[in-house]
Amino acid sequence: MSRYKKIPAVMLLIALVFLFVGAGRPINVELYLTQGERDYIAGRGVIRAASIAGGAPLHYRDSKGEIRGIAVNVLKEIADMTGLAVEYELYDNVSLAFNSGADIFFGVTTQYAPEGMILSKPYLKSDTVLFMNSSLDYKRLSDKRYAALANGSIPVGVEEENTIYFNNREESMDAVEAGKADYGYGN
Repeated sequence: MSRYKKIPAVMLLIALVFLFVGAGRPINVELYLTQGERDYIAGRGVIRAASIAGGAPLHYRDSKGEIRGIAVNVLKEIADMTGLAVEYELYDNVSLAFNSGADIFFGVTTQYAPEGMILSKPYLKSDTVLFMNSSLDYKRLSDKRYAALANGSIPVGVEEENTIYFNNREESMDAVEAGKADYGYGN
């Protein structure tokens, strides 16, 4: 049996709203919910949404410690449209977030999603880029130290023994800049 919960219809609605908000389209539509969906929302309580820190501009803590970002704004829009209450938390690493007991996860990309996790369609697409220490020759990476995200997948061709794990993308980029790792990939 999968450790991930079945998703009620209202959560599928959330995925659809992600598509519209993320695409930059103004949402000027009236939302029609079934009585069952309205009952679910009324009795649901707070939805606990989790992600990892260091994912700016998608999700991050500002200078006042408040959780902000594009993904948070999308969830807030959904909450405003539906009447759902959403509580946000950012964790230091992927493992802590996945083991937090959260109801939903935001900012999860396909390369970091555990097997069996159901993802919505992307509301934002970006390219994966190679980032590397300026002293490195990008044509000779085979024996260099790869900065990976803890609990994430390793790209084809990167050896486990050359991999150093970090809690979030920001830490991995800082490590490359400081020379603790040689290169990494990110989106």
